[in-house]
Amino acid sequence: GADVTFNPATTGDVALAIRELTGNRGADVAIEVSASDRALNEAIRTVGFSGKVIVLSWYPGSLGNVFPGREFHHNRVRLICSQTGAICPELAHRWTEDRVTEVVLDSMSGMKLDPLVSHVLNIDDAAEAYKMIDEGREDIMQVVLKY
Repeated sequence: GADVTFNPATTGDVALAIRELTGNRGADVAIEVSASDRALNEAIRTVGFSGKVIVLSWYPGSLGNVFPGREFHHNRVRLICSQTGAICPELAHRWTEDRVTEVVLDSMSGMKLDPLVSHVLNIDDAAEAYKMIDEGREDIMQVVLKY
């Protein structure tokens, strides 16, 4: 059902754009996958009252660009940490590993993931790839090392 996307580089204030789109309700759920503390703060700003932010990322270091004194507390936002190595205990009785695998494989067949890969480098250039990532270049979406 997600059929609208916003590019933060061209939209400006994504949270405001989503509120305008939803009659000021905000999103029910935001999923943050970038490992950017700025993106986490925007996900918090994007969801409406009692909304959920599902965090798939791992954030190295501090979260200097997350401001919990703003929308987080005011809107009672729920942060949910998703762990890829386990099934949520509350759902484990219904979501077996076989069921999860089946749903993931079915879902993947319709995904267009090529636009998410910005760089493909040979494994021999791994040091260059890590340097590019470490520099925080804005043109990097996903770096793939080819063996």
